[in-house]
Amino acid sequence: MRIAQLFALVSILLVVVFTSPVEAGVKDEEVDTTTSSESGSSPSIGASIDVRIDGGGGAVNLGPDPYAGCDVFSGLSLLDLSVLSSNVGAPPAVPDGEEAVPDPTVYVLIRCNAGFIRWWEQGDPVPSDVIDLLVRSARSRVPIVPPEPNMSPDGVAFPFITQLPVWLWIDDAAWTQAQASAAIAELGLVVTVTATPTSAVWNPGDGSASISCGQGSPWSASLPVDAVSDCQHVYVDALSADEGPLTVTNQVSYDLGVACSPASICANVPALPGLAVTGSQEVRVTEVRGVITS
Repeated sequence: MRIAQLFALVSILLVVVFTSPVEAGVKDEEVDTTTSSESGSSPSIGASIDVRIDGGGGAVNLGPDPYAGCDVFSGLSLLDLSVLSSNVGAPPAVPDGEEAVPDPTVYVLIRCNAGFIRWWEQGDPVPSDVIDLLVRSARSRVPIVPPEPNMSPDGVAFPFITQLPVWLWIDDAAWTQAQASAAIAELGLVVTVTATPTSAVWNPGDGSASISCGQGSPWSASLPVDAVSDCQHVYVDALSADEGPLTVTNQVSYDLGVACSPASICANVPALPGLAVTGSQEVRVTEVRGVITS
């Protein structure tokens, strides 16, 4: 490697070298990573997430991207690594009278602003904690559309009426797969996380049991009068004048799948727990009273 390029790498990583030396096996403390005790199973990152949405629009915020502050350097020689990390050590000395033979091995180095730094031989499987980093990065950027509650009547402009079914559903835009990827372009390495909605659980807010559904079916004025929803609730009691509104909540659960390619350098790809996103809306319940005249 040319002297100018070597000096450039040294200047970029000088702070890391002297303040955060590489230690084999050190884990990034930002992630709670555990390995399953079952033989042959994949490790799992973290615990299930329950995200509450505030109606602010845009994609659901799944947290900061841990890969945003990272730089990757590939094609490094052993001399580069010996300069950048005291753990690698200097190249072996050449006996007197013999000519130095360049080491053909090249290395990859990744370093992040939080002090996370790893290196490995280029072409070898990527270290598992680097794969974890990419998985968490992709997960943080999955563009899940907030599954805000849809009801008919809406419970606001048109209050719910006792003894009449309220239709419940999730819009198509929210009930769809969403995915994001994180990559090390220098290696052709791509990790993709895909979120797939699996169920919706509604709490009607009146003390009755929760309702577990799929997406549900949207109500339309063009439906027959005897149409029945596959996800609905019937309110029995109206709210009195001095009672506040009820709060209806819906929680949509997602399965998270992880894919890594190329397989030759993907090792110990972690499994991800499910994701749950919760929304809510205040509603009113009234009743229609008949008048008997003689």
